Amino acid sequence: MAHQTTKAVISLSSFAFAVMMIGIHETGRFFPWVHGFALAFAIALVVGGEQGLSPRAAAGAGAIGAVAIRSVIYLWPASMIGMDPDVYALGVNQVMRTGTLEPIAQSLPKYAILSEFHMFNAAVSLVAGFNGGDVLLPTVIISGLLLPLTAVAIAFRWYSGPYQSLVVGVCVIIAGISALSVSFGYLPIVQSIAVLTWCPTIIFLTRWVVNENRRDFIGFLLGLTVALAAHKISIFIPFLISSLALVLYITQSLLWRPNPNLQWRQIHPQRALLLTIAFALALVIQWGFITNFLKSVIISKAIPLLTGGVSVVPKDSPALAAEVSNPGIAGIIIRRAHYLVLLPTVSIAGVWLWYGRRDWYTSFLVSAAAVPIILAGISIAGVSVVAPRRVLFYGLVVFAPILGIAIAKLRDHVPHQGPALVAIIVLMLLIPQLGASLAPDFPGQSRQYLTSGEVTGKNAFMQYSHEPVAMDYYYAIETVEFDSSAAIVLKVPNSESGVIPLNDLLLNATLVESSTQAVLLRNNVEIIRFHRGNYRLHWNPVDQMTVSPRFNRTYDNGQTVGFTA
Repeated sequence: MAHQTTKAVISLSSFAFAVMMIGIHETGRFFPWVHGFALAFAIALVVGGEQGLSPRAAAGAGAIGAVAIRSVIYLWPASMIGMDPDVYALGVNQVMRTGTLEPIAQSLPKYAILSEFHMFNAAVSLVAGFNGGDVLLPTVIISGLLLPLTAVAIAFRWYSGPYQSLVVGVCVIIAGISALSVSFGYLPIVQSIAVLTWCPTIIFLTRWVVNENRRDFIGFLLGLTVALAAHKISIFIPFLISSLALVLYITQSLLWRPNPNLQWRQIHPQRALLLTIAFALALVIQWGFITNFLKSVIISKAIPLLTGGVSVVPKDSPALAAEVSNPGIAGIIIRRAHYLVLLPTVSIAGVWLWYGRRDWYTSFLVSAAAVPIILAGISIAGVSVVAPRRVLFYGLVVFAPILGIAIAKLRDHVPHQGPALVAIIVLMLLIPQLGASLAPDFPGQSRQYLTSGEVTGKNAFMQYSHEPVAMDYYYAIETVEFDSSAAIVLKVPNSESGVIPLNDLLLNATLVESSTQAVLLRNNVEIIRFHRGNYRLHWNPVDQMTVSPRFNRTYDNGQTVGFTA
């Protein structure tokens, strides 16, 4: 039975992947093919787990599927995905070319200090022979493997009941596939290496909590040391998690008697306090000595803000010839379906599991989920502590086992209603897959990559024009050439870099009357990403520029049109 179930899951997943690849190739778009694969893959894993799929097979299939879909999204477009990876790829290429961090130190000073991301990708790319935009592929592959397998490892430490396959299926869906709906979940950026460092660290830490093995504690300390050079919040989040876990543990110790059936999961209060102190010291070292974050942000900005009050910054001038894409509640649902389903569910499941066990192990894991949720909630409410997407990325590896184990426990309580419960589980897990972030070209959102024609047009027209070329904001800032030895270009293009980003001139339909000498426009782009967000223009810049007596239409490759004055 298990063998037949494994074959069925592999067959369905392979067929869905093949359909996705054919659809992407034929239509030139990710949507709806990526969504279709995610839905089919989720159904196969959850139903397979209910029908006897072995835990190892579920974990292996989930990791392979997570790597495959990430690799396709990363490799298929002609440009990098999103806003920041192109700058990091350019930096990694220059580290590979020069053998030093000097290019990073000159253009990206904070990432020369926290250099693990660039050094890791450069080292692996040199060995594997990657170059150009492919140098961040190591981070993409490791993310696909490590996120779901870490969630599975945590779940195995927490749950050993009869529904392990179902738990594993939920873990790999949430941490491996649903993670794509969190935009930082598949973008190869600096924070990725911090989350990947957190994965083995939390495994060593939870193992040490259970057995107090010295080797696990040494592994935890090594992970903590590596995290010092990963990212500016790579210690901050674990410190908050440990602090909250200590508070929860002390609270339950005061309110309830220890559970005699869970003594092996208990920890001496002094050890819990020592763990929190270790994170606090690491945070001081990172923010105060390795970087100047403590001085530049906490002291110079946060304290004056708290003591002097909050000042209201005037809003940008309204766009007269454009409208925000997907505004209001509908837009929030489309863009944040992942959050709206996952976070409340994980919150309820976490409280339920903690109340049922009330041990240090559960307190720590529930805190590891609660801290990202609380910080995201505070930021969404208006107090911008840290971007919600950044902290939720940290929580994914714990969200998954909490939800999976809660579902298994619920399955234990209603053994005669298994099929109906599984149907509800599948529906609940599939809703987040419909989020706009899963596909970088979701309808109503700006396309988060450039086509081959747009890349060719940008290279050709910039070589042709003797004047700086004006383009829409996203087109202007997206790097399309990684093999040059030029300095790293930050996301502030100007006339000296040969590119001028168009913002108000497009939003207010004043481009034709401007003094711009050279313009390159993307053809048939419905939604454009500007500095202030995604907008749909009420006018057609290509048509207006074509009939303008001041400009000559000097370049056209079907996807881009160039004009010179």
